[in-house]
Amino acid sequence: MRHDAQPDLFASLPREEAVAATARPEAELALIRRDLYPLLEQAERAERLPWSYTRATVIEIQMEGWAAWLPRHEADDIRARFAQAMDRLYALEPTADPA
Repeated sequence: MRHDAQPDLFASLPREEAVAATARPEAELALIRRDLYPLLEQAERAERLPWSYTRATVIEIQMEGWAAWLPRHEADDIRARFAQAMDRLYALEPTADPA
């Protein structure tokens, strides 16, 4: 039985309301930034890959996932900067000799 005062749980929210509904409190954003920016800076400053391949993969996954909680422009920026740094670092890694 439908009651008119109860909102439709399956209705789509307008974009502005959907973004506001997923916005994180500033304190949570500060925690995310506290973890992400040092990793980004470490990757940008490094002359060689500073982590094992396994750890680098985990960090790439973390960067992608955690950045999703940041405001879109900031998330896009941090992802692009990190991807550029990682591409540079992977290019510097020696390749295995197939022989």
